[in-house]
Amino acid sequence: MSREAVAAVGRHLGNYGAAPLTDDQLGRYRGLYAHGWRLGIVLDDGSAWELDILLPAGFPFAPPRLAVANAPPLLTWPHLEELGLLCVYDDSTLISPTRHQAVIDSLLHDGIALLEDCVAGRNVEDFRDEFMSYWSRGITVGGPGLVSLLSPNGGHREIFVWRNRAYHVVADTAADLVRWLANSGVRPNSRGSYTLARGLLLWPADVPLPADYPATGSDLRRLFEGDDTALALLANLAAHDAVRTDVVLGMKTKRGIGFGAVRPGMPRGRTDMVQKGFRPGRVPARLALQRALSPAARTDRVEVTRADHGWVHGRDQDDRQADLRGKHVAYVGCGSLGSMVVAQLAAAGIGRHTVIDGERLKFENVVRHILGAAQADENKAIGTVERLRRDYPHQRFDAISRHLQAGDEEIMKVLGEVDLVVTTTGLWPVDMLLNQLHLEGSIKGVLFGWLEPEAAAAHAVTVDGKAGCLQCGFTADGAPLLPVTTWQDAGLRDIPACGGAFSAYGPNELAAGVTLVAEAAVAALLGDTRENHQVWVGDTRRLAGTAGRISDAWLKADGDPGRGRFVRDRHWPHAADCAACARKAAAA
Repeated sequence: MSREAVAAVGRHLGNYGAAPLTDDQLGRYRGLYAHGWRLGIVLDDGSAWELDILLPAGFPFAPPRLAVANAPPLLTWPHLEELGLLCVYDDSTLISPTRHQAVIDSLLHDGIALLEDCVAGRNVEDFRDEFMSYWSRGITVGGPGLVSLLSPNGGHREIFVWRNRAYHVVADTAADLVRWLANSGVRPNSRGSYTLARGLLLWPADVPLPADYPATGSDLRRLFEGDDTALALLANLAAHDAVRTDVVLGMKTKRGIGFGAVRPGMPRGRTDMVQKGFRPGRVPARLALQRALSPAARTDRVEVTRADHGWVHGRDQDDRQADLRGKHVAYVGCGSLGSMVVAQLAAAGIGRHTVIDGERLKFENVVRHILGAAQADENKAIGTVERLRRDYPHQRFDAISRHLQAGDEEIMKVLGEVDLVVTTTGLWPVDMLLNQLHLEGSIKGVLFGWLEPEAAAAHAVTVDGKAGCLQCGFTADGAPLLPVTTWQDAGLRDIPACGGAFSAYGPNELAAGVTLVAEAAVAALLGDTRENHQVWVGDTRRLAGTAGRISDAWLKADGDPGRGRFVRDRHWPHAADCAACARKAAAA
């Protein structure tokens, strides 16, 4: 902390009549702040308040805070946090580390305006609009939190619940829940399965204010007064599940969907007399509901952490996810380019992935692969899938740990079922096999991605029902007709091993190619293949001192790239003398 900055703030606040906090006064903030001053103010309504201006140890590079020393209880006002802190600015607000007086003046001006709104009740609707911030505040009862995989759509419904001591997980289907648990590394029980219970997702007609957050069974009943469907579901759940279960509450706010949860329980300090005398699941619904929703039955609030697809991929704001989550992509090749593309498309929201590769990871490849030294000598496809399952447990990942071959029925079946095949091997026989399968109509579409030597350029070519074939842009022996660069010795560098030549590039050079291929894949899956050939032209200064240069074909077609570092959208050519297209025409 800058002593000069603190001294400047102290002198400035002295002009307002603020006094430094005593050690006891500063101690109420539990060591979060290093310095503070107290300022008494009177609002327009005549109410008197004591404001504490607080500086963290990182000031002036960390923002000051404002607190109300004589604040009312939590949840009386919106934007009132623990310890009486006022949320004047959000975390994205920028402050100047040099204009100390202006920062303090703005904090006081905006903080007092917020306080005026709170005292007058002008901002009470913020409780509803920002429901997720307030539901979890003031929860004092211990117990497991809740992770939700629920779709934020639909009406009242039964859901599936998995419980342990640390947390509960809820999902719309048992299959979704089991897959998430298995992908997350949660071990099944001794019988090899997961013990699931039933819960509910209910939607109150209105988002409640904190005063109406349910604390008892009767509070929960009032939240659904007149909603016969919700009350019937609660009665059925109470009759069949004597264990306290999870009832998720879906809130439709002006800012989107928010989730909270409650756990209705037994009347405090009583034996469950309703269950006595009835076999499990045979408690009359009227009695079960009376028990669960009585004034004496405690109802604990539970914080909900959303981990469903729509929230993870864009916080419900990415309209593309409705399509992408249902797509299935197969990846032929899981090397440096392929593994990164799989990871990026998983992060983009593709719902299902099948990775095909028969090679093992070598130590010298870990710097340009998503796997590291811990997975050295493991199959690339299996290792990549295992990692991504843990990273994105709401998606589906499968591995086929062998190379693509024409007679492999399992691989051929997968390729025929997926929405898109992405191949990044750069091997001409593999690409020609996939191109032929596409021309025959055995697969829907193929995205061919490859790097030029030393990752000096990258290409993504999409062929589908609308656009051509890969062969049209290559010579018969697999040389591209429009490379960005041309190289001596194919741009390979030798190492002291038989057949040990390699293309030298690192993760930085690779990154642009990964993004190019991944973006082309998303476009293809969403039906946008207007320009089906994307080219990344790398930094041409990297060619200096190498055996590479800009090719004559590129100079003729596109001109001098200058420094490079740009993407060019092109149409993949259709060659009148293409042998592959001729074979397709003859077969037709």
